[in-house]
Amino acid sequence: LKFQPNHPEANHNLGTIAVNVGQFERALPYFKTALEGNFNSAQSWYSYIDCLMKLEMFGEADALLRSALSKGASGSQFDALKEKLDKINSRLSKEKEPSDDVINSLIKHYKNGQLNKVLNEATDLILNFPSSIQLHTILGEVYANLEQHDKAIKMFQNLINMAPNNHLTHYNLGLSLRDLNRLEEAVIAFQQVLKINSVFTDALFYMADAFLKLGKFNDAIKSLQDLLKINKDYPIANSLLGIAFFKDFKFEEALLSFKKELEISSYSPTLQSSIAAALDALGRSDEALEAYAKIISFGPKNHNAWYSILGPVKSILKKLPSSAGLDILNLEKATSQEERINKSILKYR
Repeated sequence: LKFQPNHPEANHNLGTIAVNVGQFERALPYFKTALEGNFNSAQSWYSYIDCLMKLEMFGEADALLRSALSKGASGSQFDALKEKLDKINSRLSKEKEPSDDVINSLIKHYKNGQLNKVLNEATDLILNFPSSIQLHTILGEVYANLEQHDKAIKMFQNLINMAPNNHLTHYNLGLSLRDLNRLEEAVIAFQQVLKINSVFTDALFYMADAFLKLGKFNDAIKSLQDLLKINKDYPIANSLLGIAFFKDFKFEEALLSFKKELEISSYSPTLQSSIAAALDALGRSDEALEAYAKIISFGPKNHNAWYSILGPVKSILKKLPSSAGLDILNLEKATSQEERINKSILKYR
């Protein structure tokens, strides 16, 4: 080593000698140098991980083992290391958590809507269990429900540091970021969800919604199309896809998406209005007016629906030929939203 200080085999052999005489801390840098000199040596991976475990550096050993396995390390030695580490992690996890009775009590209060009670108790408990995954999860969800999203985000980020492969934590983080309108960060969180669980449809939906708000219509369209390949009946996915197509000036595709949504979901004035808007954008004014008229027949008492379609109907009526016998003044003279549209549409018919 005086002549070749990074020589992999010499470093490994010297590390092994140090381990054999119980000098684990002295062995560690030799194993580290041996591994850095030859990442293809299974024995170097094994010796380094085993030495870390002897020093009770279980977190570092676990991370290194996962790295070794991802690079193709295999065999009975690595299986034994994994089994041993899993048992140690399970034991350590129990020591880091409150009793099951305490956790179940918090969950019961949470389900009963006693959020402030849960918040107070869990905040006190986490002082004694600062590495508790369950308490971080509960507090994150409570903060999110109380719309204290900054605090929720902190809890979810702590959780990710402790358990990086839980897709639900990344998903909850994305939702809180979205609620704070931190859309670019929300997209990154949802993308991380999908790296862990590629068929998690809720993440695809809310990622598409974020893309839509960011004006990234093609990304929104692709996300929704991927979602619908997994679940063609996902609620309002076709409707959101229609909106993305509409905003991207693809009106035929928008119309088809809105109609698909109508096939699988119950009628809504908003969806019918979207169909009418797409027809109008395609220059099919007669059909658009009839589509708006359906809102009247389905929801005669829905004043919000009447008000929302008044402007578009008026615009369509103005575009139609005067020979249709329209009296646009009816829109201005009528005393109610219903009467305004009824008079114009009935006269048109």
